[in-house]
Amino acid sequence: MKTPLNKECFIILTIILLSLIPVYATTKLEIIIPEEILIEKGWLGYINIMLKNTGDTDLHKIDISIEGNLSEFFEFQKNKTDVLYVDTNYTFLTKISLPLSIEKGNYMLNVNVKSDEIVEKKNFIFKVFESREDIIFYQIEILRNKTKILVENVTDIETLGKNVTTIRNMISEINLNLNLVERYLYEKSDDKAQETIRNVEDLLNKADYELSLAPPKTNILNIPLPIIILIQISVLSIVIIFLIILFHFKGHNIETKIRLSNIKIKEIVIGEKKINDLE
Repeated sequence: MKTPLNKECFIILTIILLSLIPVYATTKLEIIIPEEILIEKGWLGYINIMLKNTGDTDLHKIDISIEGNLSEFFEFQKNKTDVLYVDTNYTFLTKISLPLSIEKGNYMLNVNVKSDEIVEKKNFIFKVFESREDIIFYQIEILRNKTKILVENVTDIETLGKNVTTIRNMISEINLNLNLVERYLYEKSDDKAQETIRNVEDLLNKADYELSLAPPKTNILNIPLPIIILIQISVLSIVIIFLIILFHFKGHNIETKIRLSNIKIKEIVIGEKKINDLE
């Protein structure tokens, strides 16, 4: 039988043993950069690359670089930072300057990040186009495909009894804006086309968000669904009873008519018999 003293010793020993088990901190780093970067020949611009410490330990002596074809055209204003604390982020700014001699096409590059605690890498595609118009045409194609997928998702959600009226209105607005982008291209208004494309991207993101929160359909009188089902069953029952009574009444009438017909026939026969007897 255990005494209170033995029980306390057992608890203390368990705590000591648990404290001896090593606890390892996790090191995680998220590299945030678009999967595709669209650029035209001879373009000069800047791109942000964000690092986010998603682990539970600080990262020290961080170094960032670009690796792959065309990496020589990337220039960081600053490619090092001393520390990145837990749950914080840091943004590196890189300048890209492409000469006109670069061939158009897709180039695969890597963002490489090193620190004392971790080494991380992320791929992205560098798409080089002949002109800004070509980039916009490509963006229109991508956005129309995304809109098509959105329409399919809306149809699926609607079959589950969800109210998607607001989202369908947004889809109509998206299509109008995409047509507007094509008109701006025809008018050589590239700036307006790019601005409208950003509006379409915002609308698509908003539509996806609204779709995830789509409420159930409601009826005009705002009657709960169980009550509606009960009313439908009651109405159906009344209709069935009415039909049964109707058929029964019609059957009774037919039977009555047959009886009357038989009586008349008998009267006629009796009458003819009496006349024959008199003759």
